[in-house]
Amino acid sequence: MGPKSWSELEDLVRKYTGLPFIPDVDHYRIIRGVPKSPCIFIGCTEVPVWEDRRGEYPLCEGHYRILLQWRESVRENLIR
Repeated sequence: MGPKSWSELEDLVRKYTGLPFIPDVDHYRIIRGVPKSPCIFIGCTEVPVWEDRRGEYPLCEGHYRILLQWRESVRENLIR
């Protein structure tokens, strides 16, 4: 099960990425060319394939999908 609230999601993102905010994965795009930096998840060695619209906060495919799942988990919980 994923996080149940936005604050839980924010805590997970902070724990695993060090970022003080939740990346806006709704506006991510496929990286064209060589990634400028590694995946934002601490210790990840996978090649990033996603970035935000400013070309920042890269994510590998697996961590991109995890963020999507976590966000969806919060949304589903809020609807209940």
